[in-house]
Amino acid sequence: RSLDLMTLFQIALFASILAFLFRNYRQLNRSINDPIYRLKTMASRIAQGDLSIRVEKPEISELDELTDSLNTMAEKLGKLIEQNIQKQQNLQKAEMKALQAQINPHFLFNCMNSINRMILDGENENASRYLAKFSKLVRLILENARASTVPLSDELELLESYIKLEQLRFKGRMDYK
Repeated sequence: RSLDLMTLFQIALFASILAFLFRNYRQLNRSINDPIYRLKTMASRIAQGDLSIRVEKPEISELDELTDSLNTMAEKLGKLIEQNIQKQQNLQKAEMKALQAQINPHFLFNCMNSINRMILDGENENASRYLAKFSKLVRLILENARASTVPLSDELELLESYIKLEQLRFKGRMDYK
């Protein structure tokens, strides 16, 4: 009889332990898997380009370093991309200024040479119009030289002045729409 009681007690104890383990398995599983899933999701979003995402430190201290590393990586990547964009913009500005520096002397020479030729050929009215257009173009260039951005209307006016100068210079051999 005592053996039966002992066996029954052991079965009841075993069943209680199993019930306890199954009940706590979900909580344990959730406490481990959820932080890992959050880190996995963060890594995926970083890979997709979302560098603003951050994850709080999980309850599992073993994942603290990984969490910190992912958060730091996202922050540093964001800064590097921003620096790269800034460098590209600076490079474009420098290239534009270099091109302008090359074009301006050649353009000035051509304008002065055209005005001189018109005057020598007795085309004083054309020379006067050409000089007025040239003056307007130089004024627009000087007004916008220091600006980091130029309104589209000014850019269009500058372009139109340039084209009109070229039309006067080439006397009907050039047209635009």
